[in-house]
Amino acid sequence: MRGITSLSDFVNQARQHDDLLEIARPADPYLEIAAVARATDGGPAVLFKNVTGHPGRSIISNIFGNRQRIARLCGVEADYLPRYMADAALAPIPSVEVKEAPSQKNSKTSGIDIFAQVPLTQQTLDDAGYAITGGLVLARDPETGAFNGSYHRMRVLSKDCTCITIQAGRHLLEIVRKFRRQGRNQIPITVNIGAGPAVLLACSGSTQQTLTPFGYDELGFAGALQGEPAQTLRSCSKALSIRRN
Repeated sequence: MRGITSLSDFVNQARQHDDLLEIARPADPYLEIAAVARATDGGPAVLFKNVTGHPGRSIISNIFGNRQRIARLCGVEADYLPRYMADAALAPIPSVEVKEAPSQKNSKTSGIDIFAQVPLTQQTLDDAGYAITGGLVLARDPETGAFNGSYHRMRVLSKDCTCITIQAGRHLLEIVRKFRRQGRNQIPITVNIGAGPAVLLACSGSTQQTLTPFGYDELGFAGALQGEPAQTLRSCSKALSIRRN
């Protein structure tokens, strides 16, 4: 993933390889976007450029929808991809903290309205409501300082409140337990929407526990995948978030 450190870089590369479906007509975040994403699973990445109710906002799906795309991002043949991932996990590149980034040029600390500011989707009729599904939760182990990144469905309950599902066995739950053993019930996390492909892949879930066991710094894995350190930035609440270009 060298040279592809942002979703903008990913989109440009996908266009060059005719591997991007761009939908310019209005797309409804209530059921329709999820239905299209499902129908194109295994096919091209899909960029919804006109999300109903969210002018100027876009949604991308199916970034890692097939093995060939992931291999192309990594610059290897598809058959070699597992070995490439394993080698990267064994040679992590530590992340670096920066002082400023474009992601905070339009920060809001008051008057927050997640429904208005984030193009949320509802995926099925049985869902309890709109949810953040592609938000990468970043937390730091209070004992070791290692970064853990993971995906968790977050139903948006009100303008500035969400709930989060943390299943048993997930590394984030173990970090929460560490904080609570220290008498700390408020857990500093950030929810990162739009991180670069290497970070998204490195934090992609429980299927790679053998590569990233509990205590492993997944941002270091991301750095190895992209050939340069992942950059972090303190959020307005002072927790660390991933820098986005």
